[in-house]
Amino acid sequence: MTIKIADTPVKHILRDVFLLFIFLGVVALIVLPRPCGNSRKAKESTIKANLILIRNATDEFKTDTGVYPQKLTDLSATQAPAYVEAEKYKGPYLNNLGGIKDNGAIPRNPYVPSADSDVSHHWSYTATSASVTISFPTPVGTDSNGDPYSGY
Repeated sequence: MTIKIADTPVKHILRDVFLLFIFLGVVALIVLPRPCGNSRKAKESTIKANLILIRNATDEFKTDTGVYPQKLTDLSATQAPAYVEAEKYKGPYLNNLGGIKDNGAIPRNPYVPSADSDVSHHWSYTATSASVTISFPTPVGTDSNGDPYSGY
């Protein structure tokens, strides 16, 4: 038994609603992937900017004191660390509010949960060469431009 809907305004309304849902679905398929990609690009830009900030601060620390900081938290110290002459220390070298919890002056790695206050989970630092790199869980491989994360 087949049910037929007469050629009435109800039939046209149902057809129009159906077409509207198809249109909205197509628009969603076009628009939704863009914000997802932008989130990744924003995190990558944040990592690059934060690395530049930290690297510049380590260079400024070395210029003022003659030595590289022994650990990244020395960049945010309000008083000279014990291994630095107090009159040469002009810090703190980082004043970034909203940084790593309990170490607010050190910028966060956006891939690390904000509640994680261990600096070594955000950044890897080698004092002898003042090498600052990304600690993982930052994605391994390449960023959205095809550049390797290890080259940041």
